[in-house]
Amino acid sequence: MYHIYHTEGIILASTATGESDRFFQILTPDLGLIPAVARGSRALVSKLKYHLSDHAHIQLDLVRGKEVWTITGVMPTDDGVPELTVSPYVMMLASFVKRLVHGQEPSHELFATMVAAWRLLAAVPQSIASDSTVHDVTYNAVSGMASDAIVLAAKLYILAFLGYASNVSVLARVGDTPFCAETVMIVTANKGVATREVARSLAETHL
Repeated sequence: MYHIYHTEGIILASTATGESDRFFQILTPDLGLIPAVARGSRALVSKLKYHLSDHAHIQLDLVRGKEVWTITGVMPTDDGVPELTVSPYVMMLASFVKRLVHGQEPSHELFATMVAAWRLLAAVPQSIASDSTVHDVTYNAVSGMASDAIVLAAKLYILAFLGYASNVSVLARVGDTPFCAETVMIVTANKGVATREVARSLAETHL
C-alpha cells in the first residue's frame, strides 16, 4: 500500500514526455524542489491538466517513486492569485530558484517568500508585463512597486535562506520581517546596493 503525500506547491517548469505525460519541477514547503510526473495529463480526458500549468500555485497529492514523484491529484489553492504564465518576471524568479535549489530539503521560509512574490507580481497588469519594451516601468497597480524590484527583493531573501548571502546590508535593514510589500520598498530605496549584493552572492556560489 503506497502512501499519499498531501502538500502545496508552485510549478517552476514542465516538459512533455511520452505520449501523454508531463514532467514537472515543483517547489514545495515540505519536500523541497521535487521532480514529478503526471501520467496521462496531456490527454483530452485528463482531469489533472486543468490545474497543472507552469507557475501555478496548487494543492497536490503525490506518491513517491524511486526517482520521481507521481502526481495523483491536484486542486487550485484558494489564495486569489491569478494565472501568471505570461509574466516574464515570474519566469525569471522561477529560473532563479531552479538554478539555486538542489535536493529535496524542506524550506518553508523560501516557499513562503515565493508565494508572497507571486501575490505581489499578480497585481501587475499582464498586458504590460508581457511587453519587453516596458519591463522597467511595469508597476504593481496597488502599491506602485516596480516588478523588477519585487524580483530583486525576492532574490535577496532566497539567497539568504539558502545560505548564499552573508552580511547582506540591505537585508539587515529589514531584520526578521518576512518578505512583503514593506520589505520590497526598502530594497527599492537601496536598489543599487541590492543589485550588487545579489551579483556578489551569485558569484560566490559558482552556480
